[in-house]
Amino acid sequence: MKLITIFLFVSCHYACSRGEYFVSPSFRDGHLPGIRSLALDTSFVLYLRQVNRDDEAANGLQEKMETRGQETVCVKRVEVEYLLLSLKRRMAMYFSTIPDKYQQYYSKYQFADTVINTYDLSTFYFGTVDENGESISFETIDSKKIMTWDLRPFVNGTYPSKISIRAIAVQRNHEMEEIILVAKALGTPVYFERQTGFQFIFYRPGGNQSPDGSQVTLADKNLY
Repeated sequence: MKLITIFLFVSCHYACSRGEYFVSPSFRDGHLPGIRSLALDTSFVLYLRQVNRDDEAANGLQEKMETRGQETVCVKRVEVEYLLLSLKRRMAMYFSTIPDKYQQYYSKYQFADTVINTYDLSTFYFGTVDENGESISFETIDSKKIMTWDLRPFVNGTYPSKISIRAIAVQRNHEMEEIILVAKALGTPVYFERQTGFQFIFYRPGGNQSPDGSQVTLADKNLY
């Protein structure tokens, strides 16, 4: 089995295109001053959201309702989003893929719902679950911007089968900038479904790795 270490620091030109990934000399030499790692222990649970393009839908988009393998010509997967939660550590991680304007990539290269292909990721948020499980807050390093997701149901001590985002509050420079009612803004609810487990892989289509990710996995239980 081939083992890899996932570094969530990439150079990615993501205007609906694939990213350019590289390993810097510092990584190769092992000189990594100030680098931080995050241990993925058993307290983390994966939630998944898939956005499909439906030409027959009123707003053109829909949540993934059908089971895998039942896509039709008019329903195509265009984006996948991942939410990792640890209630024990009150931590949240949100990753999303590069939106596919050609509406073919995520249907052609489709993994199990529990597999996160880091090659496709473009957005990385690391946040905190509040003590009552009512919200998740993502704060920039300089603390100038805080984005807070209002959750339903609350995740206080339990992992529900589905989590929806009722509203998003954006605070900038310690002042409230806007509050977005998600379902009203998008015309459809936004929810994530709980998965039975998760696995990080790195698979580049056209490479020599196994498409099912069985030959590529994390070298350890850490993200860097």
